[in-house]
Amino acid sequence: MRIKLHIRAIIAAAAVLAAAWTGPGAYAQRISLTLNLAELRDSINAESTRIFDETMTELRDSDLVARDRLIARMGELTKFRSIYDPSSGSYLGDLAADIAKEHLGKPYVWGAEGPSAFDCSGFMMYVYRQVGVKLPRTSREQFKVGESIDIPDLKKGDLVFWSGPRGTVGASIGHVGMIVDVDYERGYFSFIHANSTKQGVSISRSDERYFLLHYKGARRIIPLDK
Repeated sequence: MRIKLHIRAIIAAAAVLAAAWTGPGAYAQRISLTLNLAELRDSINAESTRIFDETMTELRDSDLVARDRLIARMGELTKFRSIYDPSSGSYLGDLAADIAKEHLGKPYVWGAEGPSAFDCSGFMMYVYRQVGVKLPRTSREQFKVGESIDIPDLKKGDLVFWSGPRGTVGASIGHVGMIVDVDYERGYFSFIHANSTKQGVSISRSDERYFLLHYKGARRIIPLDK
């Protein structure tokens, strides 16, 4: 497969690495290295977008797509995306997280299943339905699906659970969200959820006090790409 990498970026990065930590001007050289690596990253992101667009065109224009070819194409896309994003786990998991972000700001309404409003489990059920995965309706039932995941292994698209807003520490499952990013160095994760009547669909962090106290666990619904 042809990959459009900026040769200039690679040469510049190699040259800077050779001299980055010696001689005068090292600070400026490190800045140059950062800029060139950012350029390289943008090239890889552009290539992953091209692969995705080609695949979508293929799906639209053909009644029959070779399954193995499609799986291989999606594997290429996931590989490119994960180079600079360690929280990327699978194509469908990443896609689910991206779809969820499209609904930021929509209101929380108890019992709502979208697309104009959601409650927490209705939101997860709606988003997963968009990638072809059926989830049960309540957060308590969703906690029984997939496999249990520890925090250091979390990836985009994984579901995370807490006891409900009126629950005490150790109470039963009452709230659910979806991983959108993981800071592995600092040990916290960001997740999107239908939060409350005040905040609606929003992104929160696991190191906020309530979520620290009421965390119950995580489940992986979509297996990682191999």
